[in-house]
Amino acid sequence: MTNSAQNYNLFLKDINKDDISLVGGKGANLGEMINAGFPVPNGFAVTTLSYDEFLKENDLFSKINDDIKNVNVDVSDELDSVSKKIQKTILQGEIPHEVAVDIVKFYKKLSGPFSQALVAVRSSATAEDLPGMSFAGQQATFLNVKGQNNLITAVRECWASLFTPRAIFYRHQNKIPTGKVKISVIVQKMVDSNKSANVFTVNPANYDKNEILIEAGFGIGESLSKGYVNPDIYVVDKNSLDYKKMIINKKNFKVIRDVNTNDTIRKKIFENEQNKRVLENYDVNEIAKISVDIENKLGFPVYVEFGFDKKIFVLQANPITGLYKNVQKSDWMNGEILSKGIGISPGFNVGRVKKSRNFSNGDIAVCDFVNEDIILNIDKLKGIVVNESGYSNYVAVLAREFNVPMVSANDSTALLEEGLVVTVDGVNGRVFKGELKEKIEIVDEVITDSGNDLRLLF
Repeated sequence: MTNSAQNYNLFLKDINKDDISLVGGKGANLGEMINAGFPVPNGFAVTTLSYDEFLKENDLFSKINDDIKNVNVDVSDELDSVSKKIQKTILQGEIPHEVAVDIVKFYKKLSGPFSQALVAVRSSATAEDLPGMSFAGQQATFLNVKGQNNLITAVRECWASLFTPRAIFYRHQNKIPTGKVKISVIVQKMVDSNKSANVFTVNPANYDKNEILIEAGFGIGESLSKGYVNPDIYVVDKNSLDYKKMIINKKNFKVIRDVNTNDTIRKKIFENEQNKRVLENYDVNEIAKISVDIENKLGFPVYVEFGFDKKIFVLQANPITGLYKNVQKSDWMNGEILSKGIGISPGFNVGRVKKSRNFSNGDIAVCDFVNEDIILNIDKLKGIVVNESGYSNYVAVLAREFNVPMVSANDSTALLEEGLVVTVDGVNGRVFKGELKEKIEIVDEVITDSGNDLRLLF
C-alpha cells in the first residue's frame, strides 16, 4: 500500500490482503489478484477513511448506532422504518470537499485524458467476503456509471446501502456490532459482458472439494447474482479439468447495457437462442484453470465472477461460505415426487408450502424467483423452492449459510399447492409430498480442512 492524502482512495495495484480495514474483503482480494497478474479490470477503492470522514463531518456515528441499537429486527415494519431513516440521512449528508475532490482525481486518472470511463461501483464492507460470512447481496452495486457527479452519487448510495433492511438483519443474525463494520467502495472499468460465468472451486451442491461447479448466462452477470435465470451448469474435475456433467438450461432473460441511456436493463432472449449453450469447451477450461490458480494464490476455496467482452475478465473473487457442514445422504428417500430440478442448498426439511410473502416459522417458501422477503425471513424457513435459480444468487448463498435446503425446479409454483406439507430434498433437487419418516443419516464431512484455519488468514 502507498500513501495518498489520508488514503481516501487507493488504486487496486497499491492494495494487498493486509488492507482489509481500508478496502474491505472484496477490495483486498482484487488487489492481491491484480498484482499476481490475473485479468482484473483496472480500478481503485474509495477507502473506509472516506466513509469515516463523511460520518464525522455529518455527526452520524452516535445517531446511527442509537437507531440500530433500539430496532427490533423481527418486526419488519420497524426494521424497514429505521433502515429508511438512516439511509435518507446518509443520502442527504454532505460529502467533505477533500474526499469528493480525491474521488474525482482518481476517476480522471482511471478514465484517461478527455474521457469519462464507464465504471462498475461495488460496495466492499470490512466484514464482507470473508470465509465465515458472505454478506451476499447486502450492499449495493451500480453498473455502467459515467461521469464524476454520477460516480459521487453512486458512492454515497453504496455507503447508505450498509443500512438496508437485509444488511441490518444479517449483521444482527451474525451478532456483528454496527460500529465494527465500515464500508469501502470499489470503482472499476466496466466490462460490458456478452456472457458471464460464476465459478465455485468446491462444488456447493455437495461440498465435493474435487469438483469445480460453473454456472453461466448471457449478458452481464447480474442475471446470475439476482437469480433471473436457470443458468447453464458445468461440473469439472478439479485435478484433470475434464467434464463430469453439463446441463444446458433454457434461459429466458439476460441483463445488458442500454447503449442509448447506459441503464442496465433486463431483456428477453430470442426464443431460438434460449436453449443455446453459453460457454464453449475452451471457455470452461480457461476459467476453471484461472479459478484454481486464484484459489492457490489466495489460499482458500473461492467463488469467482467472470465477464466476457472480447477476452476473459475476473470481476471479483471471494471465499466460499457455508462449506463446513455435514452432508446428508438422500438415497433413503422414497415417496411421491411433486417437483424435481436441481439441489441448490443441501439438506432436508419438512414444512408447509407458503406462496405469499408473509412467511412464518416452519414455512417452505415457494416463489417464481428469489426475492427480498425470503432473505429477511431466512431464519424462519424450513426450505426454499423457486422456479428459477442458480447457485450464486444472494438467496442461494444465504440458504447454504443458514442451513436451509433449497431447490430450483421449473413450474414449482404451479405444481405445489398452498398449505401442502412437503419434504424438501436440497441434495438432489426434489420436493416430496408429505413428511417422509425415515431417519436421516449423517455422513462424514466432505470438506476436511478447518474453517477456523481459513479464518486465520484474515
